[in-house]
Amino acid sequence: MPHRACGKLIAAGDDAEADTVAAIRRQGAANGVPGLELLDAAAVRRLEPNLALHAPCTGIVDSHALKLALRGEIEDHGGVLAPHTPAERLSRRDGQWHAAFGGREPGEMAFDAVGNTASFGASALAAKTEGYPAERVPLLRLARGNSFGCTGKPAFSRLIYPATRIDGELGIHLNLDLAGRTRVRPDVEWVEGFDNKVDPGRAESFCGAIRRNWPGLPDGVLYPDYVGLRPKVTGPSAPAADFWIDGPEEHGLAGLVHLSRIESPGLTSSLSMAEAVAGQLDA
Repeated sequence: MPHRACGKLIAAGDDAEADTVAAIRRQGAANGVPGLELLDAAAVRRLEPNLALHAPCTGIVDSHALKLALRGEIEDHGGVLAPHTPAERLSRRDGQWHAAFGGREPGEMAFDAVGNTASFGASALAAKTEGYPAERVPLLRLARGNSFGCTGKPAFSRLIYPATRIDGELGIHLNLDLAGRTRVRPDVEWVEGFDNKVDPGRAESFCGAIRRNWPGLPDGVLYPDYVGLRPKVTGPSAPAADFWIDGPEEHGLAGLVHLSRIESPGLTSSLSMAEAVAGQLDA
């Protein structure tokens, strides 16, 4: 599978951000992330911060190839992908979950266990799950993440992330793809509906954010790239929430796990998350 372990630098520009970087390092070590190392400004070379955290095991992967490989794994083990077959309701009887589904050939199918990873539809399916407490159903909030490409030769060989968090998000950061292109992504723009067009006018704020760690960013090199629409369970006035994973230990219903707010880091941690969810379904 195409990938590259290019590493990541999480950069701090003052003492307060240095404390944030140190806290990230402690959390990463607690989570078992290997090789985390604090670097001073001299070691970071072209970057300006006083301190940076180096995560050498971080990398990039061809996300489409990853999803295709996972589909192959599912089908090799007898699983079936059923596109255009929306799950509409979950009910429990005879020790099994019964999923009612729509589409061209609507019907119902019984399962020993169900993992609800319906993204934008996860909250709606949770609300239509028999016996699931209504107060546990999260509200769906939509946020656009605008991304810009960067013309010219890449200035860095690693991913560059800020220590500062905006609304609890990762913040605008420098990313690389497997073709060697530099991408600047993403911001947080709260929206009411589904809109996947990049707002070119947001380039100025991107430049300001990136120049904190790359003062030499030339003018006029950013161009609209793509938008990622993200499902969230908190709004703009509330602290950002982590992944929402609600299993039997929390809600009391055997063989059922609801998941929501699985954004970009969810792809990175998808295999570890799958192991955790499978463990809850097997319990």
